[in-house]
Amino acid sequence: MNWLENYGGCDGIVRDGECRAEPRTTDNGYMPTEMTPKQNPFYLDLPFDDVNDRSPSSNAER
Repeated sequence: MNWLENYGGCDGIVRDGECRAEPRTTDNGYMPTEMTPKQNPFYLDLPFDDVNDRSPSSNAER
């Protein structure tokens, strides 16, 4: 799966050929300024499998 292609491109600012983070503001609804997302730009990044594995030692191994 190609995230950039499916999402619609860099969700920041492309400088020197690299996708870099950009400050988001309420002025444009926190949307990327140099592209229009094909998918929901408000995604949630969850910790690694904190739902199924509750043993304290498993977190230390990661």
